[in-house]
Formats: sequence, C-alpha cells, structure tokens
Amino acid sequence: MTHSLMIQGTASNVGKSLIVAGLGRILTRRGYKVAPFKAQNMSLNAGVCGEGLEMGRAQILQAFSCGCRPDTRMNPVLLKPDGEGRSEVVLNGQSQGSFGVREYHAERERWMERVLSSFHSLAKEVDVVLLEGAGSIAEINLRDVDIVNMALAKKIGCPTLLVGNIDPGGVYGALVGCLELLEPEERSLIRGLVVNRFRGDESLLEPAHRMVSERTGQPFLGVVPHLEELNLPEEDSVSFFEPDWGNGRSQADLDIVVLDYGFVSNINDLEPLGMEGDVRLRKVSQRDELGAPDVVILPGSRNVFHSLKRLRDKGLDEAIKLLGKQTHIFGICGGMMLMGEKMVDHEGIESDGGGEVEGLGLLPLSTKLDKDKVLRELQGDWNGLGEWRGYEMHHGRILNESAKPLAVVDKIGAVAYGDADGGERRVQGTWVHGLFDHDEFRRSWLNQIRKSKGLKDWPSPRNWSLESSLDRWADHLDEHLEIPAIMKLMGLD
Repeated sequence: MTHSLMIQGTASNVGKSLIVAGLGRILTRRGYKVAPFKAQNMSLNAGVCGEGLEMGRAQILQAFSCGCRPDTRMNPVLLKPDGEGRSEVVLNGQSQGSFGVREYHAERERWMERVLSSFHSLAKEVDVVLLEGAGSIAEINLRDVDIVNMALAKKIGCPTLLVGNIDPGGVYGALVGCLELLEPEERSLIRGLVVNRFRGDESLLEPAHRMVSERTGQPFLGVVPHLEELNLPEEDSVSFFEPDWGNGRSQADLDIVVLDYGFVSNINDLEPLGMEGDVRLRKVSQRDELGAPDVVILPGSRNVFHSLKRLRDKGLDEAIKLLGKQTHIFGICGGMMLMGEKMVDHEGIESDGGGEVEGLGLLPLSTKLDKDKVLRELQGDWNGLGEWRGYEMHHGRILNESAKPLAVVDKIGAVAYGDADGGERRVQGTWVHGLFDHDEFRRSWLNQIRKSKGLKDWPSPRNWSLESSLDRWADHLDEHLEIPAIMKLMGLD
C-alpha cells in the first residue's frame, strides 16, 4: 500500500516545495521509500534528467532530498511561460509546443489522464508519495480546469495539509478564507494547518491558533521559524520579481548585476553567487539603476525576442554598451543569444510570425532557434577555470564560429564563447546552466574578476552543498512540525 500526503498553500511562494523536500528527507531517514509529485508546475526554473528529458528544478531537488533519481513522472506537466497568455507545455519531459490559456484548458482531460497515470505508476514503486499543490488551494476561478490541487486530491483520496506564510502578514485570514472557499468534499480532505516562516515568540500565536481551530475544526501541526541562509534553490522565478531580490549587501568587493528583462528563466543559476562574502548581488530593470558594476549577467530567457525588446525599451541595451572595459559581461543560454550579432527565428518559436533581429553585438556570434530542443547533461573543462558540470536546455543553435571557444565538450564542441579581440575576454557567454553550483568553478570565476580589479584572490569558496542544506532543513522541520501526527494521518505507524 502506498501512502500519500499533499502539501497545499494559501498562495504561491509560501514554502510548499521546500516542505515537501524536507518531509521527504525526514521519512527517508525513517526507512521509507519516498517520491515527490507535482502534477502541474508552472515554472521557468527547469532542469534536465534522464536522456533528453526536462522537469521542474523543484522536483529534481525533492527527488534528491528523497534519495531517488529524478523521474519525469514526478512532474508530468511542466508549463513554461513563453509569451503573453501562452506557455510551452512539457509532458513527461517532452515539449508539446506552445499553448494559449484556452487551448491548454480545452485539453484538460488529456493532461489529467497523464497526471493520474504518472501518479499511479510512481506509487507502485514507493512507500510514500508526497504531493505538492500549485499556487493557492482556493483558486476557485480554475476549479473546472484544475489538475493539480483539490481535483487531484479528490481523485486519489489524498489527505492534505494547508500551509500559510506568516512573513508578509495576513496568514490567518488566508487560512480561514481558503477553507471557506472549498467545497465540503474538498474540505473533508484537509487534515491540518502549518504556519511557515515565522519570526518571533511562538507563544504569542496561541490565541490566534485556538480561534482558527475552533472556527475551522483544523489543528495546527506546526509553526516553522524562518531559517536564515538556507541556500536551497527557489522553485521558480517569483522571488526574482520582488523589489529586494539579491543578497541585500550594500558594500562588497564585487558588484554583480543581473538584468531583469522579462521571461527570465533558471534564475537559480545565480543564487550561489549571492552567498559569497565578497559579492553584492542585485537586480536591475531600469537604466538609472545600473551604475558601474563589475559584472553584468544576462540570465536565461524563455523568450529572447521579448527580452531584447524590453532591454531596448528601457535603454539598457545602450547603457550596457557604454560601460567601461572594467565591466565583465556574462550571458547564460538565452542571455548569450541576446549578446550576439543576430538572432534568427524563421519557425516562429519565440517571435511573432518568425523573423530575425539584430542582437546587442557584444559577442561575435549569431544564433537561430530550432524546433528541436537541446536537452542534455554534460561536463568539461573551462579554459583557465577548471572543471564544471551542468546541463543544456535550449532551442538555440550557433550559426557562425567567429567567437573564441572557452569550454569544449568531447563529441559536442564548444558550449561557451568569449570575445575575439585577444584581450582578457571580459565578454563571455555559455549555453550551460548550473555552472555556479560548483564551488571551485564559482570561486575561480570570481577570483578572475577580482584579479582584473587588482584585488587578491578570495581565500576559499563558500560551500554550496545541497546535501548539507537539506539535512539542516529536515532537522529544522523535524523539530517544528508535529511529525508523529503527520505520519499518523498518512496511515504510517
């Protein structure tokens, strides 16, 4: 018999994905074989698993936390926004093309059939499936097309915990309001409430908990304090669009800017940079915010044509070109395409109707978009910076080879390029995601920039260890959640 539990939230970004990851590690430690499951994930943070398949990065992290290999059955439907009201639909790791909202909803039964098939197939192989909802549990405007929240919980009879984030305020109104908006059959599956990201004296919450429990009949099964410097990747790019994204340092040896140009993808590529003690990491979306940074990073983009237009509308294209030679410019995947001389899209994959456009002209290369997506894990040696591991996930292809290769992979060729002027290669781009997860590579890259400023090497990298961070997080949840009660409601002794 497979046991299951669904973690749902009052809203997006309340901590559902990390609570699933932490519970997965707690139960794995207790000897259970556990798998995560999120039926439908809308996220531009995706990764590669298996042979040419992709899934949400959050489910990859959850699988790692549960000690199992990532499997696309854990995230059967991945939605990747690629235009206004449109998303690429990735079904069990394979792209189905771009759908408008109504087109996607019209095929709800197709998606639900695949969701249920994936869930039941996965459930046969494990003791416990930990499911994650999406957005709010009470998205009543989407009730008729739901495949990930209460519609799924009802289909499989899954007990559910409702999580609220107390940090921005209003958590009790959100918890009660969500429960009030559920149908009686849906409400009957709720087994308890959790308050996440609390700061302060927990005893001050007791009157509110008593009132909410009396009103709803739901027990509180934990108050999870905010945990500083957890160093686990975000599920999606929601936090990137908050005004205070970055590490909040006003002073540091290195000022690193990340450009916000819309449809930014895989922003967690950059999160390890923010924990380094000599780095100020900040976001820029307006020309007057740019200043004179040491590094400008153009992150991945799910729609390079839209991103290029946003850069030009904001005047950031010209502002970047006016920066002095002391500024390093680094592009990742779509960001590298933007830096090139030209982008071609005759298939209309990301442009309206197809076409071509001049890029920023920072790298001597041109790219085209191809319907077939490159999806692969790879590793190699970066010229002067040592070994790295990462993955490619892009429609782009290089049209010319006048840029200098910085990283070459056997049987694949170049996957990173630098400017061709023979200088210090302060303009660089790569297809590879996940580079900065690797401590030695990240530190070597940062020390190269320090050297260009006349600074000594920073002595050693911080440890970006998912293993130790997940252990720390699981210990934290074990202390602050009612784990015996949660296991009991799942039918576990």
